[in-house]
Amino acid sequence: MRNSLTAWAFLLPALVLISLSVLIPALMALVMSFTATGLDVSEPLRFIGFTNFQRLLADPLAGQERWCRAQWHEAQCGLFQGVQDEGSRRARRGGLHGRREVHT
Repeated sequence: MRNSLTAWAFLLPALVLISLSVLIPALMALVMSFTATGLDVSEPLRFIGFTNFQRLLADPLAGQERWCRAQWHEAQCGLFQGVQDEGSRRARRGGLHGRREVHT
């Protein structure tokens, strides 16, 4: 029981910091995505449902941005896959520097 309390005492500051820096802003962003509000916090929140998401999906500039991000992601993943393939080919040929690795 005492070890459990000690563990929670060490974990508590980290959990508080994570909740303050990650969870609370994420929940606030989720709430704001379903409301018509700006960055002015003095305005009352007005719930509008999925209207923001509908506007985002209908916006041609946002569609172009999604397409560009998809192309960028594909280029990065393809490049990474190529690096992995080259590394495995070199390893099969006898190591990265042309020497055989000795496993004991």
